[in-house]
Amino acid sequence: MKFCNICKQQKKIIEFGKDSQKKYKISSYCKDCLRKRSKKQMQENLESRKQYGKEYREKNREYLAKQRKIKRSNLLGRKKKEKDKKNADWKTQRNLGVMLRNVHKLIKPNIILIKDYIELF
Repeated sequence: MKFCNICKQQKKIIEFGKDSQKKYKISSYCKDCLRKRSKKQMQENLESRKQYGKEYREKNREYLAKQRKIKRSNLLGRKKKEKDKKNADWKTQRNLGVMLRNVHKLIKPNIILIKDYIELF
């Protein structure tokens, strides 16, 4: 059990976030209180956040375009890998089916031989 400094309640440790600067690496505030607090701060500073985002995008236009291009190429590469994997899985399944059919052909004559062998006794 741990005490939240915002809502002044004792809660389970699971209900607290991580904080690497604290001695036991657990935040002083519960997750619910932190969520409410950050939502409130975001609403209070909405205009300044929008303005900052706009300025950042204007200032870093080239860098962001480069990052979008890299992200697109990675996404296309990932899709191609997934497609190749599906094809490989399909080929593997097909090859397994062919192998099983061939094994069946090999086993069938042996079964007949065993039946003949048993009939001798």
